[in-house]
Amino acid sequence: MIFFCSGRHAVKKQLEQLGYELDDVQLETVFWRFKGVAEQKKRVTDADLRALVLDEIVAKAKCLSFDVLDFLNYSCHC
Repeated sequence: MIFFCSGRHAVKKQLEQLGYELDDVQLETVFWRFKGVAEQKKRVTDADLRALVLDEIVAKAKCLSFDVLDFLNYSCHC
């Protein structure tokens, strides 16, 4: 469990203990979302962190799938 006053290093360390390795951009996104959750709850559980990481992974996957669809649509019209 980590708290509102926890910094990026604490969040990164806890994520690594949970088995996640995020790049700097992903970590920054998850960290600011963590701060939002921590501001409301004061204590952020491992389940909360997992949910934040899952949201980041799903958001990235949606962006990638849109990029592929855009490419396919462009390719088919050439």
